[in-house]
Amino acid sequence: MNFLNKNYTKECLTLALPVMLTQVGQVSVNLFDNIIVGKLLGADALASVSLGNAVFSPYLCWHSDFRLLFRRWFQKHIPEKIMLPLILFSAMVL
Repeated sequence: MNFLNKNYTKECLTLALPVMLTQVGQVSVNLFDNIIVGKLLGADALASVSLGNAVFSPYLCWHSDFRLLFRRWFQKHIPEKIMLPLILFSAMVL
């Protein structure tokens, strides 16, 4: 098993730790948004904020994970002339 290999486990955790921290941060922000809005503004506002979080969270997770995981690969293999149109296209699609 590869997980018993110390170097493999270290590389996996190095790759996964920023992604996990991003997810924990996003979930905690959403949780506190819901708590504050629910206490101060009521059920309709809570429904709106929850819906907004549900729509925005997948984009944020995709964007941050994608950037963290593939930044070095893109810097190495894709020239800067191609990167800008790719970034603009991904922003327009979402």
